[in-house]
Amino acid sequence: MKRKILVTLLAFCLIASLCVVGAAAVSDTLPSAVGSVITLTEDVTMSSAGFDSTLDTYYDAGNKELIIDLGQNTLTLTGGKDIVIQSNKSLTIENGYITTADYAHGVSTVFAPQGGTSFILDNVTMTTNGTAIYA
Repeated sequence: MKRKILVTLLAFCLIASLCVVGAAAVSDTLPSAVGSVITLTEDVTMSSAGFDSTLDTYYDAGNKELIIDLGQNTLTLTGGKDIVIQSNKSLTIENGYITTADYAHGVSTVFAPQGGTSFILDNVTMTTNGTAIYA
């Protein structure tokens, strides 16, 4: 009897060890800004509309400059909506990766800086199936 229980337990352990372990937690929002800097501590997947709304909220509060430090993490944008950077504002995205897949080439663009905007990608690798920046 003990042997059957032991064999069953070992079989269960073997099966459990073959199961795929889920990926690390992925956030669907950006962390709060500290001063003018948002720092990612993990990969973030969010809609392009949500990202655009986050920028609008930040800039509408009277802020003119925002730095998003990806911290060698990946920002994945979904939904295919243009992310408009307001006129006379500054956005710097640095140190990581941006991935998009829902942008139709020639139809929509990931980032659309408006007049007088400073938009900087510093040490960022961006992968998209559409237009990355349309100014």
